[in-house]
Amino acid sequence: MLTKKQRQKISERMRGNQYAKGHKHTDEQRKKITLGQTGKKHWRYKGKYIKDGYVLIYMPSHPYCCQKRYVREHRLVVEKSLGRYLKTEESIHHINCVRDDNRLENLYGFENESEHQKYHMLYRKGKIKEITKSNLIKLPTANLRK
Repeated sequence: MLTKKQRQKISERMRGNQYAKGHKHTDEQRKKITLGQTGKKHWRYKGKYIKDGYVLIYMPSHPYCCQKRYVREHRLVVEKSLGRYLKTEESIHHINCVRDDNRLENLYGFENESEHQKYHMLYRKGKIKEITKSNLIKLPTANLRK
């Protein structure tokens, strides 16, 4: 246990010391710290991250990237196979319902979100079979793989 005199001596030494307890960073210092810990500079950054189960890839040059400049990986996979960018209204379905399984054979394209939701509704009611490799072409909705 420290005496009152010892505590005063320590506090006098710590005055002006930036590493002292309770030190507050200036706005400029905070910006530098933040820049060093975000995106590619972050020590755990691997070029992608997962949000809501979807894998997002950093692609600032993509015309349909979000504000943070990321694009969902499953959209990139389908775009590469089609040789064109997907329109914003086109929707991609994961056949096995695993959001981070972005193999091309696991992805199915719908013309719009309405068609995608229609499929899910009909599937839940038992009026349509689950999408598989064998029945991809038989579905009434347009397949983007053509």
